[in-house]
Amino acid sequence: MTITYPQALPAGVQFWKYGPATATVGGVVAASTWFQLSGVNLSGDRKTVTYSITDNGVGDSDAAVGSIRDPFAPVVIPVMSDPSSIPVDAPWALVSLSIVLGLLGVRWQQRQARG
Repeated sequence: MTITYPQALPAGVQFWKYGPATATVGGVVAASTWFQLSGVNLSGDRKTVTYSITDNGVGDSDAAVGSIRDPFAPVVIPVMSDPSSIPVDAPWALVSLSIVLGLLGVRWQQRQARG
């Protein structure tokens, strides 16, 4: 299979397929999942992708002979350079919030018991 894109694919692109990660054996198709495809060739200009598909082979979700259902997608997964930059509340703030919510819950229960 050869796919030509109108623009060059970005650096770090990965190629993924959706379907069974193993070939069909005895007419039994394995569960379908997204998996990274190996053996994909990307041209020097980064516009043409070439890979092989086989009826009832890896990625073919259709067990019928002569029919291939084999979704394919180029994917770029962003890499965080500094995972510590994710904003989170300070532990004291979470404890304070828990105490306030607990007190509000106790107060609500007291009002329900009176009314």
